Amino acid sequence: MSKRTFIFSLHLLFFGLAGLYAQQELTIPEIQGSQNGSPFIGDQVWTRANVVTAARNGIFFIQSTQEDGNPLTSEGLMVISSLPLLPEQNNLVDIRGIVREENGNTLIEATEILVIQNQVDLPSAIMLSDNFPSGIPEFVDDLESVENQLIVLEDAWICSPSNDLGFSYVSSRDARPKREPGVSFPAPSGFLEWDGNPELMEVFFHAFGGSQEQEIFSNGRIDLEGVIVHDGNDYQIWPLQYEIRESEIPELEPKSDQEISIANLNTLRYFRSDINYYVRQRKLVRYILDKMLAPDVIAFQEVGGTEELEELAEAIRAADPEQDYGVWIIEAPSDIHNGYLCKNTLSNIQLSQLGTLETLSIGGRKHDRPPLLLTANINTSKQQEISILNLHQRSLNGIEGGSSDFVKVKRHEQAISVANMIKGLQGEGRNLIVLGDFNAFEFSDGYVDVLSQISGTPSLGAEFDVVPVLDQALTNVSVEMSEPGEQYSFVFRGNAQILDHCLVGELSEMTVSQFSFIRGNADAPAVLLNADNDFRFSDHDGFVCYLDLGERPNEVNVPIDPAVNNVIYPNPIRAEDNFYLNLLEKDNVQIELFAMNGIRVYEEVMVAFDEGSFEIGVLSDLPQGTYILKLSTRNFSHLGKLLLLND
Repeated sequence: MSKRTFIFSLHLLFFGLAGLYAQQELTIPEIQGSQNGSPFIGDQVWTRANVVTAARNGIFFIQSTQEDGNPLTSEGLMVISSLPLLPEQNNLVDIRGIVREENGNTLIEATEILVIQNQVDLPSAIMLSDNFPSGIPEFVDDLESVENQLIVLEDAWICSPSNDLGFSYVSSRDARPKREPGVSFPAPSGFLEWDGNPELMEVFFHAFGGSQEQEIFSNGRIDLEGVIVHDGNDYQIWPLQYEIRESEIPELEPKSDQEISIANLNTLRYFRSDINYYVRQRKLVRYILDKMLAPDVIAFQEVGGTEELEELAEAIRAADPEQDYGVWIIEAPSDIHNGYLCKNTLSNIQLSQLGTLETLSIGGRKHDRPPLLLTANINTSKQQEISILNLHQRSLNGIEGGSSDFVKVKRHEQAISVANMIKGLQGEGRNLIVLGDFNAFEFSDGYVDVLSQISGTPSLGAEFDVVPVLDQALTNVSVEMSEPGEQYSFVFRGNAQILDHCLVGELSEMTVSQFSFIRGNADAPAVLLNADNDFRFSDHDGFVCYLDLGERPNEVNVPIDPAVNNVIYPNPIRAEDNFYLNLLEKDNVQIELFAMNGIRVYEEVMVAFDEGSFEIGVLSDLPQGTYILKLSTRNFSHLGKLLLLND
C-alpha cells in the first residue's frame, strides 16, 4: 500500500468514527416527535437547559423551559440513570444519553448530567379537562402530546378503587366513564366499535413514595398534580400531590308493609375452605342486614354450596333473631353454585335446575351453572305466585384470543337456551323475574348480545345474530329504574358497567316499585377483601328490587284442593312463631313437621280440634330454626280453608 493510500484510509477511519459518535444536540420536542415513538431511538444525544420537574430513585423528569409551538410534540422527557449524583427538582440541567422507548414511553438513559443552575421555576402544568383528552380514540393518542409533562386534574372522577398494586383509574370527563356498546377500539372491520374510553388514566399513587396499599374508593373526586407517563396500553399519572373527596354511599329506602324485597348477590367464590371465611361471613351478614335491609328473597351466585348458605342463614339469625331464612339450593356440576335464602313470607317453595342435559353444538355442557328456578306463593290473601330464574352465565374471559370461538358460541347458545326457558315460563302465565350475574352488558359487546337475546329486546348488532325467541320482551329494571350515575354493578379497568341484571316480565296483581344497586363492593379497594370491615366481600355490588303487592304479606288464606290429600302449609316457618288454625273440619287432622334437611321432627296423627281457633304449641318447644309444616286429613274434601296468622 502506498503512503498516499494509507493516509487516505486513516482519514476515512477518523471521519467515520467521528460520524458514528457525533453528539446530536436536540430539544425535548425534537426527541419526542409527533408520533407514538421517538424518531431518534438508539441515538446518543445532548439536550440542554431543561428543568427537572420531579425525581425519584434513579428516575427524574425534565421539561423544556420554552414551548416549541407545536401542539403535537411533548415538552417533557423521562430520564433514567445509574450515575451516583442525580439532580433534584427545580435544577436546570444538560443531559447526554441514549434515546430509548420503553412500554411506549420515550426516555433518555443518561450517561452525563450537568447541573447548570438551581431553583429554577417550574413550567406551568397542563390542565386536563372535559375537552382534553378528547375521548376520541386515535392511533396517536391525545396524551402523547403531553407525555412526561406536568399535568393538573381538578375535581376529576376516581373511576376505580385501588387494586393490589395501589393503582386507580381517573378521568377528567364531566361524567364517570362507563362501558359502552361494541368491541373496544380498534375493532375488526364491520364490527360495532366502542372507543375504549381513552380519557381514562391510571394513577400510580406511590410513585414518589408512600404506601403501596392505598385504600382508595372509586366514585369520589380528586384534585391532583403530577407527571403523566405512557405505560404500555395506559397513560399513568405519577402524582406529586393530591387530595381526595369520597362520595356518600346511597342508602336503601325501607320497604312498605305492602312490599316484599327480592335481592341478588354474587359472593365471589364464597368457600368454607377460605382462610378468611368467617371474616367474609361477618361482612356478608352486615351487608345483608344493614345495607340490603334483610330482603325476603336473596338469589346468590358463586357460593361454595349448601353448607355455606346454611351457616350464613345461622349467622344472620345470630345477628338478628327476627331474620330467619330457609336455604334453597341445588348444587351445580361446577365448584360454584346458585342458591337462595328465603323468608317465610314465601310458601310452597319449589326449586329446579333447568337445562342440565343441554349440550353445545360444538360439544360440551351448555350450562356449567344451570339456571335455578324458584317458584313459590307470596303469603297474601291471594297467594300470589312468583317465579324467579337465577342465572350465572359464561363470562367474557377469553372472548378474544385463542379460545374466542368457544367462548362466543357458549355465550350465544346459553343465551338462546335461557330465552327458550323464559318463553316456556311466560306461556304458563308466570309472574316472572329473571336475575343474576349475566356476565353481560345491557347492550351488545359486539361479539354476542346476551341481554337482547335473553330479554327479547332490539339489538344494536353483534357478530352472532340475535335469534327471535320471545313473544313478549322483558323489562330490564336495573336500567329503567336506576339513575344514570348508578347504573353499574362492577368496575373493570376504570369502566363502570352492569353485569348483574334484573329482568321482569308482565306481572299480575303486583308492580315493581323500587330498584337499587347496593354499594360496598365494586367501588371498594381490593386490599379490603379480607379485612374485617363493612366493605369488599365481593367484586360485584348486589341489588334489591321491591314488589308492591297491594296488601300486606304474611296473612295467608290457603284454599283446599280436593284433588290431593294434603296441604303443604305456608312455609318455611319459624319455631318461635305462633300458629292458629280455623278449620271447618275439626277431626282426623294429621300434623307433621320437617327440618330443612327433610327429616321429620314431629308427628301427631288424627288430631281432634275444639270449636274455633286452636294454637299449635309444639313449635315453641323446638330448637330455634326453620321448619316445614304439613297438614292432611282423611276426609280432605271437608277440611275447608286454613288461615295462618303469624304474630
